[in-house]
Parts: sequence; C-alpha cells; structure tokens
Amino acid sequence: MPLRVRFASSSRVGPEFNQQQLEQILQNLQIRGATVDRSENAVRWLNLRGAGAEYIAEQGRPGILLLRPGATRLEVVEELIHHGQAVRTRFQIPTDVSAEIFQATREIQAQENLLNIARRLNWTEEEIDAITRARVYW
Repeated sequence: MPLRVRFASSSRVGPEFNQQQLEQILQNLQIRGATVDRSENAVRWLNLRGAGAEYIAEQGRPGILLLRPGATRLEVVEELIHHGQAVRTRFQIPTDVSAEIFQATREIQAQENLLNIARRLNWTEEEIDAITRARVYW
C-alpha cells in the first residue's frame, strides 16, 4: 500500500459548489490520473468524519478525492488546494518528517490560501469564520 496522508474538509458551511463547474473540474482531475470517488462507501466514510470532501495524498500518485453530493464551495476548494499542493511536489510525501507534521504544514498553507480566496471573492462571513477557526486549530 502506498504512503498516504488524508486531508478532510469538515466545514459544512456556505453555498453548495456549482455543479457544472464541479463536473468540469472532476473530469480534468480524472484525465490527469486522480481518482474521484463519490460512491456510497465514500459518502459513509465522509459521514463518519463529518466531512463533505476529503483528498487523500498518495506517494508518487495523483491521489484520491472523496466527495459527497451537495459538498460546499469551501469543502471542495479546500480539497482542491490539497490536490494542488500534491501536484506542486510531484506527488511526493516526505519521509523525513512525521505524517502529523506534514499534514499540519499542508493544512496551515491551505487555510492561508483559502482565506485569501474567500476574501478576494467575497465569500460569506460564515465561511471566513470557519477558515479562520481551522487555521487557528492547525
């Protein structure tokens, strides 16, 4: 089994992600080798985690995006940011630091990116507050 690190978005706030845009994005991810899983098992897993989406980074591979129907804009964008982080490192997960440190570093970076996006695109205060709380947590 390849080395994996999980990133889950549990910010069930804000509007649903635009379905037409989402389908285009998911198609592009799949063309580039990522796995998109919207199965019942994926939704059950997301329910257990209280999440709308989860990106699973895999060593040397484009990873897996778990997605529930009705995922929010915040949930989808955060997990796409995590996928982008993996792309920028050519899907390499460092083995010289713990998975916890790796995940925390990526989460902090993602929250900073999300906050910039949310402010620039005038997302709701509820979304901005959720991002801020997550940033403080990490």
